[in-house]
Amino acid sequence: RKPQSIRTLKVKRKVCLSLFIFFLLALQAAAEKEGTERIEDRTKRITKLVDQLNSTVPVTEQNFARNSLIKMGPSVLPYLEDRIRNDKRTYVRVQIAFLLGRIKDVSSLSVLEETAGSPYYALNKACVLSIGQIGGKKSVDALKRIKERTKDPNLIKVIKDIPAGKSGR
Repeated sequence: RKPQSIRTLKVKRKVCLSLFIFFLLALQAAAEKEGTERIEDRTKRITKLVDQLNSTVPVTEQNFARNSLIKMGPSVLPYLEDRIRNDKRTYVRVQIAFLLGRIKDVSSLSVLEETAGSPYYALNKACVLSIGQIGGKKSVDALKRIKERTKDPNLIKVIKDIPAGKSGR
């Protein structure tokens, strides 16, 4: 066997390095595609679960959807916050408000406070109760602001009935 020249070894090294880089790029592209598909699947699943919160769906399916969304935790907040602002179905928005309270993430306070100014008492009440459920100083401040701007005596009573330390009484 003839010994290979240094030049031949350098060429082979470059070819191997190029193939290795190509392989890594192909692997990265496949992982990104798979990640995108997972996100799309997750979004479809969340959409389906939120649609199951509708009043026309059997209660057992509504409960399953609620529990599934709660188990997903804070990762569903952006989607739920978008739906509470934009969904036309008040019943679904009420359910989402209660879900946000059960997830107990402080980042939901602003959307709950904003939504508590709707023309629908049931939705306003759900938002106020959820803000109280989240708790903490930011919740107290949000409830104070809602209490100052609302003219609904029933909603003011709900705020006052939230345990001291949360309502800012």
